[in-house]
Amino acid sequence: MSPSLAPAVLSDGYTISESGLDDTTIEEIRRAIAPILDEHAGRGGVRNALTRVPALGPVIAGPLRDLVRPYFKTPPVAVRVLLFDKTPVANWKATWHQDVTIAVTDYEERAGWGPWSRKDGGWHVRAPAAVLADMLTARLHLDPCGPGNGPVRVIPGTHRFGRLGDGEIESAVRSAVPVDCLVPVGGVLLLRPLLLHSSAPAAEPTRRRVLHVEFAARALPDGLLWAEPFPEAPGR
Repeated sequence: MSPSLAPAVLSDGYTISESGLDDTTIEEIRRAIAPILDEHAGRGGVRNALTRVPALGPVIAGPLRDLVRPYFKTPPVAVRVLLFDKTPVANWKATWHQDVTIAVTDYEERAGWGPWSRKDGGWHVRAPAAVLADMLTARLHLDPCGPGNGPVRVIPGTHRFGRLGDGEIESAVRSAVPVDCLVPVGGVLLLRPLLLHSSAPAAEPTRRRVLHVEFAARALPDGLLWAEPFPEAPGR
């Protein structure tokens, strides 16, 4: 595990790193995702992004996977890929929350899992804290994200509290000092799903395109299967 990166992710639940991608590659990614973002203009987000844009495969399986690899005991796989595009038309806010929902292949009633929902034709479920604690999200920024661009805000260390209820989230926010995650073009925000985070509308709305990739390193328990493993997840 990299000594320069591990302490921040383990103690704070997040860090900002360079992706190593050059300007040409970043522009190629922008061009590849342009049609799907245009199709979903105004919605702000696109699920199943790897299925819709297979050209994203090399950057996910290569540089992004290499970046998160030191934080896993076994080789990680991407288990969900999203695109976000904060624009003057889709200038949303996200209240304080944890990312507690994962995408799976089928509905299977299991203790500790749920509630369940259907999104874009797929099953999503709120996962146990132990599953979420073993995951790490890499958010590759394709545009500069400064204070006016509606950056992700985090409350460091809250990923260690487990899955929180609404009252617990409100209490944690009241006593916290949030941190804005300002990320340059080509930078990557590494984020534990259980870390409390939010996002305000952009005060200077232009574009804030982000490739959001959730990584895990093991098969799901209780007979459930990841919906979007890439490369193939163990146990599939």
